[in-house]
Amino acid sequence: MESSSLLCISSALILALCLITTGCTGLAAAPENQATAILQPNALGLPLTEIWNIVLEKTGATNETAVLNSADIMIGADGSLEWLSLEFWDGAEDNSDFIAVDLTFSTDRPGSIAWSRIPPASETETVPVSLHPFDVLSELEQVDFADLHLGTEGLWIEVSGTRGPIGYGNGNYDLVLLENGTFTPLSEVRFVGDVQGSPIGIYGRGGQGGNVTITETSDFLFWHEERTYTTYEEPDPERENIIAFVPESLAMADGVVF
Repeated sequence: MESSSLLCISSALILALCLITTGCTGLAAAPENQATAILQPNALGLPLTEIWNIVLEKTGATNETAVLNSADIMIGADGSLEWLSLEFWDGAEDNSDFIAVDLTFSTDRPGSIAWSRIPPASETETVPVSLHPFDVLSELEQVDFADLHLGTEGLWIEVSGTRGPIGYGNGNYDLVLLENGTFTPLSEVRFVGDVQGSPIGIYGRGGQGGNVTITETSDFLFWHEERTYTTYEEPDPERENIIAFVPESLAMADGVVF
């Protein structure tokens, strides 16, 4: 594959690492609706089928017409499911609402779900060629996350809404096919036109290395001391850095090399 046809994926990964360290913003504006959600919070058995059914029930979306835009899943270092966001279109192709959903989870109380439904901005707004949300969610549900290195702060799973001509395969990451919960190595994947390939990024949270600030405290009877210093932390060599595609994504690709 010619280098001119590839997007520089390394820059995208740098942005991903920045988002990991700064946190994710969730819904861009105040949600229109909120409710509780009773779910198993352990991400080592992600209940994504159940989550999708709750999203359909709460938002009133139609399963048959849903088209995925993006998703983010935060998993803690202990395997707990902390936060999930999902964005998708709902409705007929020429009249699709955009739905944004946030779900937060806790081990000691019911989780919560918040969502907004945004009508199309104009009659000319079109829905891209993309996947059904469940194409991705059902594959992720089958992954045994106990086999992945959760790192010091866990994992961030990002399903990107990137579209247009883009290639994958020359970056500092493992490129794989995700099918039936199994990762199969890929060499190259290339998309053309206005296709939204829905790459799934699986990144370690924490452990990326660099300068870190450490504060130590000492308490004695009437004396409190704090000492702050900066030290260099080596990157975690087992830190996950994966870009995966489900079979439905590869069916839309212009070129795939195993």
